[in-house]
Amino acid sequence: MMNIVVSLNSKYIKAAKSMLFSLQKNAKEPITVWLLNHSLSNHEVERFKSFLRKHNIDLSVIPIGSSFFDDMPLVSENQFSIEIYYRIFIPWLLPDMVDRALWLDSDIIISGDITQFYNLDLNEYCIVACEDGRYININTRGQDNERLELESSHRYFNSGVLLMNLNLIRRSFSQVEVCTLAGRIREKLVYPDQDILNCLYQNRVLYADYHLYNCGVDCLHLLTDEEKSNIRILHYYGLNKPWDLLRGNDPEKRYWKTQREMGNLTIIPHIIFFLRSKLRQIGWIRKIYHSMRGIRQ
Repeated sequence: MMNIVVSLNSKYIKAAKSMLFSLQKNAKEPITVWLLNHSLSNHEVERFKSFLRKHNIDLSVIPIGSSFFDDMPLVSENQFSIEIYYRIFIPWLLPDMVDRALWLDSDIIISGDITQFYNLDLNEYCIVACEDGRYININTRGQDNERLELESSHRYFNSGVLLMNLNLIRRSFSQVEVCTLAGRIREKLVYPDQDILNCLYQNRVLYADYHLYNCGVDCLHLLTDEEKSNIRILHYYGLNKPWDLLRGNDPEKRYWKTQREMGNLTIIPHIIFFLRSKLRQIGWIRKIYHSMRGIRQ
């Protein structure tokens, strides 16, 4: 059985449904979803549970009451919500009987079976993660290590896909230690939960291939067509989410393909994306025209 942990607010319900639908479609094991809920209403939770039940996914809800989370720095409220911090405390929020769990951000589409990834031998590693796009990019590699005073050998990882060795984490750390760390680096945080997790687990990380298991859309241009076809987890991190019709970025069209498979109408988004692409082409034509005029003059 796969234990999947999510946390979301009202804005991300639709995205979470897409992510979990795509996961179930490709899964070879039963799935239990643990929802860490802070803000969803009872009605929203029931509708979410009904959707998952329809697709043979069990749901367990863990209510998160008002706590010190409300005082945690969000850096940018337009980009982050308080729910981002819950992944840090998964080992103590889930029942002790759960010894392994996979955190997945909602802005993800699963395009293949991830059973092998979920069942990796964790040995003495606390988590399995993939390098962040900022680490993969040679121009920004090392900046986060320097900002957070991490060891130069550490590979700054993305927190959107985290396979957690819960029993080992419980033995190695306490909630108090985690909170103390968060307070100590508070002023250095830029990517709040991700920064804290990188500080906490440096030297305790097993790295998986980001090409397969946490490929950000901004890394797609680095891949061959064959590598793109092998992506198991595509992550739409950043501000330009595919469901944002004005600025959204979905170069592989995987999000909207999933929406169609779920039975949702996608004709309007396709029309808007088509018009956007034509407007961009017109923009380039205009630039070329003015450049040529400048050359001739």
